[in-house]
Amino acid sequence: MVRTLSVTVALLVVLAGCGAVPGGGSPDAPQHTVSIGISNAHNESYVVRVSTIPPTVEGLEVTYENGSTRRFDVSSFDALPRDGLRNATAIATTDSTGSTREFTVGPTGGIGATLEDVPANATVVYFVLRDGGHRTVRGAGVARCSSDTATTDLEINIRPDGSLHTSVTCSDDSS
Repeated sequence: MVRTLSVTVALLVVLAGCGAVPGGGSPDAPQHTVSIGISNAHNESYVVRVSTIPPTVEGLEVTYENGSTRRFDVSSFDALPRDGLRNATAIATTDSTGSTREFTVGPTGGIGATLEDVPANATVVYFVLRDGGHRTVRGAGVARCSSDTATTDLEINIRPDGSLHTSVTCSDDSS
């Protein structure tokens, strides 16, 4: 119960804008790169799902820890109800305009990946899940850089005790 409450509170803080740079700009903004770095210093394996949501969509579909799925008829991620991601394990656009990548990181392992041609003002949503069944959420978050940045760098560090540390860096050049 405490873990679920902590995840919910952390997610609401991020959604309120305290954990990411707000995106601006038009849906026709240029493409950019999302760089993802995941390190796991814990003795368990984790699955990390990273989804990119374009600025405008026909709807969003959210999957929850209990396996249920709910469709939200919204035109953007920002229109998703505040509790829409509570206990969520995945999110996708209903019109296939977004993308999702899933990474499995073993104990004391790490992964680096790059997502190319992401809309510059897309929202990046990530879920850190225990590897057993992909339904137990250890943490989740939202990141968005402004439309004038070239690169969004998302770093997810799973500490030796299983706690998470994440950081987002928005940069104007891709170097």
